[in-house]
This record gives sequence, structure tokens and C-alpha cells, in this order.
Amino acid sequence: MTLILKNVPPEVETEMRARAQASGQSLEQVALAALMAGMSTTGLDEHLRAVIGTWVDDPDFDAAVAEFERVDEKAWR
Repeated sequence: MTLILKNVPPEVETEMRARAQASGQSLEQVALAALMAGMSTTGLDEHLRAVIGTWVDDPDFDAAVAEFERVDEKAWR
């Protein structure tokens, strides 16, 4: 598949060209690697996959930590 990117900001092009030259890769290889890294589902998401979307409201917990949200006016003077 062939994609054409238009309106690439100059600073992005400069960085991509610098990375390509430094790594000995083509501009296409650097761009593809950046796209793949940006769309990757590995890393932090992979480690948290088991808990993503499992939040449960807990009024008892909220009550227990409510004190931590109170601002001590004396401490801020």
C-alpha cells in the first residue's frame, strides 16, 4: 500500500530526516517505524489490559480518602 503524507510540519520532517541519517535508514523506514510505534498496543496498555474498563465506584473508599482532598488553609499561609 502506498500513502502520501501532505502538510508535514517542518520540524517533524527535520527530525525524521535526522533520524534516518543517524540510523542509516531510509526516510520511508523511519516514517513507517514511527507510525507503527504510535499505533502499537504493546507497552503500558498491554500491562494494564486486565484492568482497563474495570473501574467500580466505591463510596466507602471515597469517604475514606475525602480528607486528602481538604485544603489546610493554615498550611498555605
